[in-house]
Amino acid sequence: MQRVTTVSELTGHNESPLAGYFCTSSNRDFVNRGVVAGVSILYNKSTGKSDTVTLVSASRIDAPVYFSPGDLFLVTLNAPWTLQNADGPIISVECNVCGFGYPSKELTNGRCKVCIDKPQRS
Repeated sequence: MQRVTTVSELTGHNESPLAGYFCTSSNRDFVNRGVVAGVSILYNKSTGKSDTVTLVSASRIDAPVYFSPGDLFLVTLNAPWTLQNADGPIISVECNVCGFGYPSKELTNGRCKVCIDKPQRS
């Protein structure tokens, strides 16, 4: 069975040197990834507090949740997006024996390396 990998949340740490009711991250584009004010939920994983996003920009999310520098955040996305690389969507295929998902190029005749190398009964 083939599965396309999707993402429904973003995580990271607050990069702002100032504490406040916002978090920042320079390596995310919150707007293009699907963080939406009034819909997405921002969690401070360090304190266990969460609330609805009130304002979002490319590198900053505002919400009535207090963040200190370095606090871990998780924010939900409006809709899941498909994880991709330069070749297109990341697709994993389940091994016919163990059922774990692997990139299709790592399977041989529908079997993963572990299941191919299993010792046979004598």
